[in-house]
This record gives sequence, C-alpha cells and structure tokens, in this order.
Amino acid sequence: MFTVSTGSTNDVAHLYYCRSQGVDMIAETASQIALPGELESPRAKLVYLFLSMNGTVTITELQNSLDMKKISLYSVLKCLEKQDLISKDGDSYALA
Repeated sequence: MFTVSTGSTNDVAHLYYCRSQGVDMIAETASQIALPGELESPRAKLVYLFLSMNGTVTITELQNSLDMKKISLYSVLKCLEKQDLISKDGDSYALA
C-alpha cells in the first residue's frame, strides 16, 4: 500500500510502502525526492515517487505495487509522458 500526503508545498510528501501484511515498511521523505510543481494529481505524485524510488518498471509492476487499475495507470502515465516527466521504452517506464 502506498500513501502520499502533501504538506503546504508540492515538494513535501511522504511515501509509505508496506509489503505483505505490513511486515516490511519503507518510508522515504520526498523532501529528498523533489516533486515537479506541475504535479497536481495525488495519483500522478504517487506514480512519480514510485518511479523515483524504483527506477524502470513495467505497467504490471506499477499495478501490483500501487494497487491501481491499469486503465488508471495508463491515464496517469500518458499525462506524465506529455509533461516530459517520464519516458517509455517498450513496456517499461522511467523518469525522464
């Protein structure tokens, strides 16, 4: 499960990742990961942060890790791609 909570500025967010039943938890502060100011959607922020922490991933990896439907992910990824924030190489996505 991932949760993004934003503070008073767009570059302050928290990403929490819990693996199976919360056994392994990784918390990363996005003050170390600068969020682009044009990211307004919580889902776009979530996908951007996931990519910044995991590098190149496939849509299936995003779907499984973020518990999001592929149709939603394709929409978010298309928007991020149009803003030149991510790049697509075959079936994989990464930060631009």
